[in-house]
Amino acid sequence: MFSRIEKKDAFTTVGLEEAIPFAETKKIMPHILNFLKRFPEIKHTVNKLQYAVCPEPTKEAFIYHLGLEVSKTEDIPEGMVSRVIPAHEYAVIIHKGSKMTIMETYDYFFKKWLVEEGYEHVKEHPTVEVYDERFVMDGPGVEESIFEYYFPIKKKVEA
Repeated sequence: MFSRIEKKDAFTTVGLEEAIPFAETKKIMPHILNFLKRFPEIKHTVNKLQYAVCPEPTKEAFIYHLGLEVSKTEDIPEGMVSRVIPAHEYAVIIHKGSKMTIMETYDYFFKKWLVEEGYEHVKEHPTVEVYDERFVMDGPGVEESIFEYYFPIKKKVEA
């Protein structure tokens, strides 16, 4: 699962953002499908990567921002927002398989990787999911589907 540690420069995305209550996580799929229909509206894109940005959740919901990296934030389509992802160091964890098994990846990162590697999760920075041509949403090939989680980290300071 573990891929690498990567320092990433700050970048900006434009996309759809929604607060999804923890009790209503099934709302995420319609949010994703709506974004996939609308992402051709985004101007000034840098590449074809799709980003899901997940800042620290509130007590009631998690924030899910689906966007494309842009070079400038002019001409933002109606109903979309921009979000700046600050420069930071990340543990890049590869998720293989259906989105339905993402908790296995989370468990690996939080319960195994952090402990074994001597790092801490940095809650003040967002976790970022990166989707490219290897990702399959549903249907044939979903078990071979791949996307990457960028978990913000810092080296644990020994007391």
